[in-house]
Amino acid sequence: MGSATKLALSVFLISCSSGEKDKRLHCFATWKNVSGVVQVVKQGCWLDDVNCYDRTECVEMKDVPEVFFCCCEGSLCNHKFSYSPDTNQTPVPSTNKPVTARPPVLTTLMYSLVPIMAISAIVLLSFWMYRHQNWPTHLSWYPHR
Repeated sequence: MGSATKLALSVFLISCSSGEKDKRLHCFATWKNVSGVVQVVKQGCWLDDVNCYDRTECVEMKDVPEVFFCCCEGSLCNHKFSYSPDTNQTPVPSTNKPVTARPPVLTTLMYSLVPIMAISAIVLLSFWMYRHQNWPTHLSWYPHR
């Protein structure tokens, strides 16, 4: 960064010296890296965030975010900000892939066709038994004398 860039960035800085008594004050910076050119999105005060505790420098450690963010403790500590990815951090799994695998077509067919075939077999068996039943030739409701 040239001296003109540093001067331009320092114009937008806000002093974070007053706030609530029971909360710690922090400074933050957000920026984008567009084709190697740093574009400051916003800089200002950040109120009581445990991720910013005891940080004297404003350093982004996430691996290639779309918008860079850093915070630090102390007034005007965000006049310099940097990007230093944490190489010890385990990679975060991507959320754009489905978590569950699609069921195979054969399993889907089995779950849908087997019940239909079982009901059809029961209906056919019932019809066959009805047709082959031996019916009495005459019914007598009254006893013969």
